[in-house]
Amino acid sequence: MKILKLHNEVNIGKENSWSEDVLSFVHEDSLYLYKLLSARIIKFANSEILQAHSVKLDEKTRFNLEKLGMINTSKDSIVKDLKQCQNGNAQEVNLTIAPTLKCNLSCAYCFENKSNKSLSSESEDFIVDYIHEQNSKGKEIHITWYGGEPLLAMDSIRIISNKLNRKSINFSSDIITNGVCITDSILKDFCNLKINSVQITLDGCKSCHNAARSGTFSKVIRNATKIIKNNISLTVRVNCTNDNIAGIKNLLNCPDFIMLKKDKFKIYFDEIDSETSNNLKEAITQVEQQFIENNYNVKRSKLSLKVFSCSAIKDNDLCIGPELELYDCYSNFGHKEYISGNLRDSKRTAKTTYKNILPKECKSCEIAEICHCGGCPYKIKNNYIKPNPVFCEKAKSQVEERLVELIRGGK
Repeated sequence: MKILKLHNEVNIGKENSWSEDVLSFVHEDSLYLYKLLSARIIKFANSEILQAHSVKLDEKTRFNLEKLGMINTSKDSIVKDLKQCQNGNAQEVNLTIAPTLKCNLSCAYCFENKSNKSLSSESEDFIVDYIHEQNSKGKEIHITWYGGEPLLAMDSIRIISNKLNRKSINFSSDIITNGVCITDSILKDFCNLKINSVQITLDGCKSCHNAARSGTFSKVIRNATKIIKNNISLTVRVNCTNDNIAGIKNLLNCPDFIMLKKDKFKIYFDEIDSETSNNLKEAITQVEQQFIENNYNVKRSKLSLKVFSCSAIKDNDLCIGPELELYDCYSNFGHKEYISGNLRDSKRTAKTTYKNILPKECKSCEIAEICHCGGCPYKIKNNYIKPNPVFCEKAKSQVEERLVELIRGGK
């Protein structure tokens, strides 16, 4: 199987052109077309067309392909649609709010500049008013509570969420926490405050976590168990580094960790930004497989057949700091040089920091709109990830697998 750039492989005449979002591939001696923007797949012809490198379209075929968006008369229109798709659904507003940048731990790799800044009552009201304004326009609202450690500003979370509830504003929310400060009363509040999902973090196995996070492993696991008992969705992120990756498999035999019921939470493994490398990625893949074989619900970073998008490039998605300062990406919280505006600004400029930053090696790639050089714009911007032949081949293989799954699912 081979993914092809149709524009170079199959000539359909000077009067026609393939749409910029169309991939083609050969499977079982047939040529298939996949349109990225509509997620539509069609069987076009047999592979003999590829050997001829051209095909003459009759009027009916040309009309049908144009109707399906496989060929088009306006390249600019498709490019514009691709950019709009990257920018996300205009009717959705995702807010990542850091009510404080204070933290009760001192992780050596933490990207943030710590401060004692927290939301004032005036700022809390301003956030409520902003959400109310967006909701009145018919937009769906989702909040992610972030930090610092957001539970250190639990009062602000209560005040904002309760005011939204009193205004009958429909919203959903989740929280990302180190898990240390969770109590029974806080978990009870979560249900009333529409916090229906919690992510906690482990720094590798018990000994590595305790060394990095002040001996808190057992306490975090006990609190994770409480989250599950309260029927709140739980995700466990395991931070992976070159130093701790070899010992992560020890979690499988850790008495504390085994307390968590396998079928009651999701787990995923991700590298620390500054330690991204192909060797570490490969080691993470092996760890994921070990946990899958032990019947854990592992969230794997697998490419989807969609246009890549991220909150760092979506103009509707805002990262709001404790002084209502705005950042394009939550990884920039606390760094003044990355402040892009303020929620109080009547006019906010479109995001630019992480847009159009693909390396030149990626721009001509067949799956550039899907893969985006491995994903995270923040990592690309800071040179934590770069084009690599080994990774690129794996990415293309993943896309090919998904395309075959799509064909078989339609049969």
